[in-house]
Amino acid sequence: MLEALNEFPQGQHEASSYGQQLSVFTAKAPRLLWFDRATNTQVLEDFPDAIDLKTTLLASAVQRSEKQHSLAKDAQLGHSIGVALGAWLRSFLSWTSERGPARSSLRQAIAGNEPMRKLKHQITYDALVRVVSQFPGALGDRLPVLEEVQAAAAAEFDKKPPADGAEEDDSWGIIHGDFWSGNILLPSDDKLKPDASTAQQLFVVDWEFAQYGHRAYDIGQLIGDLIERDHFRGAKASLDVLAGFVSSYFPSGADDSFAFRVAIHTGVQLIGCFIRRAPRGPLPGTPEQVEQAIQLGTDFIVKGWTKDRAWLEKSVLAPLFK
Repeated sequence: MLEALNEFPQGQHEASSYGQQLSVFTAKAPRLLWFDRATNTQVLEDFPDAIDLKTTLLASAVQRSEKQHSLAKDAQLGHSIGVALGAWLRSFLSWTSERGPARSSLRQAIAGNEPMRKLKHQITYDALVRVVSQFPGALGDRLPVLEEVQAAAAAEFDKKPPADGAEEDDSWGIIHGDFWSGNILLPSDDKLKPDASTAQQLFVVDWEFAQYGHRAYDIGQLIGDLIERDHFRGAKASLDVLAGFVSSYFPSGADDSFAFRVAIHTGVQLIGCFIRRAPRGPLPGTPEQVEQAIQLGTDFIVKGWTKDRAWLEKSVLAPLFK
């Protein structure tokens, strides 16, 4: 995947090309400079003084008497980060779905990453009913819907890419597979420039989960992760990033059927907060916060599966339905 990304035409996914939205950031994957398979040694393009977006968002939620974090005092800066990420992801998914032998060969190769595909299934949809069943208030009478979602996902995780030249659903292709704020690097707070004259760089890293899958998986994972940062830590800047990301990825608005799929995966991502930790590790928040997250995630799944657009338009996922 890293070798293929060296051929990804950097700079052709400027955010301004999507809905004429401008961003002071541009995103890319780091270049692979050298790889020795025998010793499992990689040399990647350096990104000095970088910090991951998760840490940046959490820092923005901390009240500091002496200094307010850049993202906390400038909502447009968070929005601009989201715009750059949406433009990049849209361009990446489009590029990997191009017809022709080169991209078809890449899809077949990445589809062979079965261990990570199985792991992603295991920690997302396969755990869905098991986790929600531990929260009777969230489960209610919705077990049949959750079981339908779980069964549909199990079939999808067995889906293979078609041979080159065959028709392919444009919702499917190579995905990053672990697209969340911890895998996005940006300049540290003292280096962020809201009014930079030249674009500042964002790096998308950690590609071992790259796999063949539904595009809603990457989109829903990032959206769910951003909601999680706000829910558990009060990182309001996460919602600025979310709005920018959605408006840039869907410059003309999302197709309803695709938006419902994103809502479902967003819910699955939120519910996963309960198991994305060591078996005896601490919960991501208070028991009340965790229960609320499970309830909200279950709501997203059920409303997405039943196509309840009216409910979703009034939720934090409203940007998807504009």
